[in-house]
Amino acid sequence: MYDVTHMLRFLAENFCYDGAMPAKTKQPYSETLDYKALDAIQPLPKLSLTLSMVLPFVFVAVLLVGSQLIALKSRALVSVFHSAIGICFLAGIIIWSYRFRKLMSQQSTQLPQFAADNGLTYDDSPNFESISTLFTLGHDQATGARIKGAVGGYPYALYWHRYATGYGRSRIDYYYDVVEIDLPKLVPQIYLDHRDLEYVAADPIGQVFGARNLHQLEGDFSKRYKVYFNQVYASDALTLLNPLFMQHLLDKGLKYDMEFAGKKLFIYSQESFDSNTQKFKSLFDAAEFMVGELARQFDTFIFVPKHGDQGSMYTKAVPEEAAAQFGW
Repeated sequence: MYDVTHMLRFLAENFCYDGAMPAKTKQPYSETLDYKALDAIQPLPKLSLTLSMVLPFVFVAVLLVGSQLIALKSRALVSVFHSAIGICFLAGIIIWSYRFRKLMSQQSTQLPQFAADNGLTYDDSPNFESISTLFTLGHDQATGARIKGAVGGYPYALYWHRYATGYGRSRIDYYYDVVEIDLPKLVPQIYLDHRDLEYVAADPIGQVFGARNLHQLEGDFSKRYKVYFNQVYASDALTLLNPLFMQHLLDKGLKYDMEFAGKKLFIYSQESFDSNTQKFKSLFDAAEFMVGELARQFDTFIFVPKHGDQGSMYTKAVPEEAAAQFGW
């Protein structure tokens, strides 16, 4: 006598009984990994959070002591007061630097362990190069060790990258977490700049591409992302950025910048590069989502650069082609 399972399978196979056998949900890639090694890393306290806790007390001290100094009109005491404030801030920076070095020491041991626990590759070889636009910005660049694996059959490398702008007191360091994914086909260069991530100033990568490569797309997509691509390759770029893909990306709600270039997809997270489970899971989920969306298109997508430039945004249309394309 058949049990219920056999009966449902028979109905599904022979009478297309909808819903008879619930489809098995594939476990997300991020949920298949062991994060014990990352959980052992003590997170780096954010400098901004530390300052936000200290500055109110400093401000009150400035008011109280400053009012007393003004009343006493003592230059010596004012000098001592200024020195004390400087020492306090210097001590805060020293403490934060110590914690930073401790974090780097932890990462150097725990990240290889994370890779070993999950059958991934840990690559700390120097002189790592990439076609990512990040590697063209600023000076004093540095890149952390890469954790390499594959998601959805697409090889990836996860690492942090740093570059600096300015010198001396005007120097600013920028840190990014990067997921670099190998694609099976060549794609035109496209940059998706998430608007919610522009906290203070314009996005550095978007500034590189400039206004001439910035395009306003229909619907809600341009409300969430600034979209950059070369007008010469507009039809190819918009084939990838089709309405269904854009809607899926909006529904997913990823808060990352992304760049397509050559046979690569880059997912950028501009944060401090402390390694933790939540961050890794989020980046892996984003990578798996993008790979799934692109895999649906790559069966039919074919991109052939017209100028031997790999679809770069730095190529300008020749006069005859521009006239035909833009209706001049």
